[in-house]
Amino acid sequence: MAMTIKVSDEQIVQQVREESELMSRSIGDQAAHWMRIGRFIEQSPLFDMAKIKAILQGQLSPDHLTSNEEAAVYLGMFEADMFNENTSYTHEQQAFYRQRQQQGLGVGLNSSGKVITQADVNAAIKDEQ
Repeated sequence: MAMTIKVSDEQIVQQVREESELMSRSIGDQAAHWMRIGRFIEQSPLFDMAKIKAILQGQLSPDHLTSNEEAAVYLGMFEADMFNENTSYTHEQQAFYRQRQQQGLGVGLNSSGKVITQADVNAAIKDEQ
């Protein structure tokens, strides 16, 4: 049964379009393929999805990530969340990220999508002065 799904992120739509051409799939087949992969990753024994969600919610530090696979999924989800205009952070999440910022730990992404720290921000400010 076919179903229409709206995707508001134009960058993702463009990536699906480009990858579908490269892989000789329809746009719908490419999106479904990536959805299946995402489901398999979330169910993989290589990492703990509940832990990654707890980190994204500010309940745990990213220091609890125990594998490259967990780190890759966490960073991908974090990046997507950073660019989502509709994200509303809970008080707990805001406090967690404020604390990390005060400790000089990861505070966000720069325009290239690289995770930056407070030390990076401080260095940039110093360079501008």
